[in-house]
Amino acid sequence: MGVEAPSAHKTIRISRPCCGKLRTLDISLVRTIRVPDNERTYELPPDLGRFPIYNVEDYSSKLPPSLVKKGGLFIPLYLILGGVNAVSGNPSKAQLQGIITRQRSHLAKSQSAQDYLVPPAQLWLDGVATGDGKVMQFVATPVNSGYSVEAQVTGAEDIAGIQFEVTPKHQDSYIPIKPTSTESPASSIFVKTLTGKRHHLHVAPCYTVGDVKELIQACEGVSPDQQRLLHSGKALPDCNHELLSNCEISEGSVIHLALKIGGGGATIPATGPNEDEVKEVTLGAGGLIEQVIHSDSNPNSWDAEKTILFNLQLFDASCFKYILGIDPPKTPITAATYAKYGYPFFHLYEQPSGIYGELHLDSIGALDRRDGIYSSIHEEEKDLTFPSVDIVRRGTNAVTLNTVDEKTKFVPFQELSGRLKTLHLS
Repeated sequence: MGVEAPSAHKTIRISRPCCGKLRTLDISLVRTIRVPDNERTYELPPDLGRFPIYNVEDYSSKLPPSLVKKGGLFIPLYLILGGVNAVSGNPSKAQLQGIITRQRSHLAKSQSAQDYLVPPAQLWLDGVATGDGKVMQFVATPVNSGYSVEAQVTGAEDIAGIQFEVTPKHQDSYIPIKPTSTESPASSIFVKTLTGKRHHLHVAPCYTVGDVKELIQACEGVSPDQQRLLHSGKALPDCNHELLSNCEISEGSVIHLALKIGGGGATIPATGPNEDEVKEVTLGAGGLIEQVIHSDSNPNSWDAEKTILFNLQLFDASCFKYILGIDPPKTPITAATYAKYGYPFFHLYEQPSGIYGELHLDSIGALDRRDGIYSSIHEEEKDLTFPSVDIVRRGTNAVTLNTVDEKTKFVPFQELSGRLKTLHLS
């Protein structure tokens, strides 16, 4: 896998206190092999580990101001979506009438108007949903190369990278979990900050110091690794797995929040950013993979007013030495090598849902063939076969949010369907 900078993360965690509990959504970026780009649909490719994820703020002195302004995170990608919804195919900056026309087309064909993913039912997404039960694999490609999904859909590459819009549930859509007769009831404790603010938290004895730090992060925006917690004049253990019940914390206890001195990201040379040193990458469409977008079983539960937006910026791995001072992760093996050794793809039986985008994308390989370009990187690989293995479904630094771009208005598909049925366009 190679060396990682000290500030590398494996997971993006979005957390929100709700009903006395911390509700979290974890997002990881998983490496895999590139499936052959030959119009054949393949089963699920393997999980080859997670990409290291870095906070833009930690490396702001090494990045151009235009990228720092976007905030969020970045990862390294080798060249082999920006601003386009990966489920519906709608551009984020699309005119309302264009979106309505697309959604009406879906309804006319008795297709779902849903354009979002619902975890935990949707555990992963391998590409852009272009057919019922089929996606075109996400493949990294240079900005302004003409290969990107954004360029094909919008005719421009204004955004690049990936944008995540995350919408929480309404608090009253959660079913409160009542303690059983063998559990101790929840306690009310207070957290006092250096500025005098006071936060009221509901905790149980089974909560750990790490759980409290996550709750504080949701309230104050201070990452857990920068928090120093004090109770009764003593520092709480740095071990995040230490139970509150072992720290003599009970009903009415007051915890004081202090900040650790020092810390920070990797040591970086003090040279200024160089636009030529940092090469942005965007996402194109590759080969076809079997994958179903799961339908929303409770579309009235979402709190659209609390939607947040953050960026994941994609950089060419060749510039990682400049930004981080280390070599990028090694490339995964090719599909040809994977097939040569008889390794499998994976089959997960899922009923088609009727959820996909009504857009006609050309894969990177198809664009090359259309333009008479024959690149070994985009080779068609027609004759590869992979054994099939059946699988079954099993029932934290703060990041700067994107306040520059306008969030799309989140509308649950059931409400959208009702609106479209009564709407008349001239």
